[in-house]
Amino acid sequence: MIKAHQKVAWVSLPFVLFGCCQDTLSYNPSNETYYIPDPEARFCVGIPEGNGRMLVHFYPNHEWSYGLEVRTQGPASANTKAFAITSSDANHSEDKFILYGDGRGHATAPFTFEAPIQVREIYAKEGQTKWPDYVFAPNYPLPSLSDVAKHIEKYRHLPGLPSAEEVRKKGYSLLDVQTALVEKVEELTLYVLSLQRQVDSLKTALALCQKPVK
Repeated sequence: MIKAHQKVAWVSLPFVLFGCCQDTLSYNPSNETYYIPDPEARFCVGIPEGNGRMLVHFYPNHEWSYGLEVRTQGPASANTKAFAITSSDANHSEDKFILYGDGRGHATAPFTFEAPIQVREIYAKEGQTKWPDYVFAPNYPLPSLSDVAKHIEKYRHLPGLPSAEEVRKKGYSLLDVQTALVEKVEELTLYVLSLQRQVDSLKTALALCQKPVK
């Protein structure tokens, strides 16, 4: 039984270390010891013998308590890798997921969520996509409306956008969708401007036709 403030020596894997404390299991790297502040609370950490898997069990006695807190302090804390998942072999080591001391995160691999995600804002890094201002270039090959109509009749979706079947099977990048939608809005703007020019021309011709003959 581990007692309050008892030192627990560090040992190599596999090992079993189960202790109960208030909110944290403190480790002092200077003398390689764990400190168990309070045996009455319900925080347990350990590695079951033989499988090398780290387990953290937290049984809070009230809401909004901390299960596992990484606290950074000092002038170097902002860029400290407070938590990192690293892939390594004999010759190379690479950070795959990092949480920095100031709360920033960085990941080099995709995340999969099987539930809705709530975010305040999403940014795409500059240079990762070609924003469709090219639509307004003089040499942009704007398809005719008759060609667009033929494409829709044949494929049942707009040119440059995936079909519903493709999205269902493969998914679709939000950045790609947003870029494609902006491209279509800019193409629609060109169509509207072209139609406006035709309307203005017809108005001018009509006004000439309505002038009284002298």
